[in-house]
Amino acid sequence: MLEDYYKTGTLEWKQLPPMKSLKKLSPSFKSILEKYKSKTKKVWAYSTWKLKAGTAERLMDYLNKKGHVDFSSVSPEDIWAYVISGSEQHRSSMGNVLADLRAFSQFLCEEEFAPTDYSRI
Repeated sequence: MLEDYYKTGTLEWKQLPPMKSLKKLSPSFKSILEKYKSKTKKVWAYSTWKLKAGTAERLMDYLNKKGHVDFSSVSPEDIWAYVISGSEQHRSSMGNVLADLRAFSQFLCEEEFAPTDYSRI
């Protein structure tokens, strides 16, 4: 970005394109995501909420691609496989990603969407 400013004298803000594959989430995952977003929207600041919801969305997209349609058969190993496979793609530090996953896992457990509390792994 600084190189662009040096060359042109102006800054052009860019955003990452939306993840198109998320449209293929199972109905169960879509429902969980919408409930998570609506329940947490007023809990965190908007930018924090957006990052946390994005992390949950990417996790469910990963699980969906691995053949899961809900959290009934997801194991802690599946969650760790997601963390390892996506660690290079996350914009924020892994500490933030893990905190986001813990918050989402606690939500899943509280709402009884998952049989296991993944936040304790």
